[in-house]
Amino acid sequence: MMELKLRIILLVFSLLSLIILTNLVKRYRLELKYALLWISISILFVVLAIFPSIADFTADIMGIKASVNAIYFLGIISLLMISFSLTISLSRTSNRVKNLTQELGLIRQKMDDIEKNISIDKPSKD
Repeated sequence: MMELKLRIILLVFSLLSLIILTNLVKRYRLELKYALLWISISILFVVLAIFPSIADFTADIMGIKASVNAIYFLGIISLLMISFSLTISLSRTSNRVKNLTQELGLIRQKMDDIEKNISIDKPSKD
């Protein structure tokens, strides 16, 4: 069984993170697609703080003696999920930047070719 002190700390930090995430999404400083995983994890920890029997049950299923260790384990797994999600997003963004850079290079080359053709076609003023 989780100690009351741990439950209160878990509840306070989870609710605080939910409030901060909500404000960031409302002020368009964080996109909802990135906040959803954080929000889900915060809600999970709120539920675990309110209903510690779920943490006990989870610890029993995983073969962990103390529910506190199960909470830490779930926290680490949550952070790994967030890290993996951000890595995927970063990879997509990197590929998009590379493609846009290549497109920009091709467009600049076409502009240079057009400018050369225009300067060749102009009659000289003699």
